[in-house]
Amino acid sequence: MVDLDKIRKRAQAATEKAAESLQTSIEERNQYIEQMREKLKVSAVTARLKAIWVT
Repeated sequence: MVDLDKIRKRAQAATEKAAESLQTSIEERNQYIEQMREKLKVSAVTARLKAIWVT
């Protein structure tokens, strides 16, 4: 006989695990994006300083 309660619990656990995994992935991606923004800011400032230096 099929135990629907067990199936429901397993499905709930799998859903929670997937949600946690997705949340972790999103947080890691946001961290990466923020790092790239900072690098771009530094690059832009460096480019401006080089332009000023040359002129």
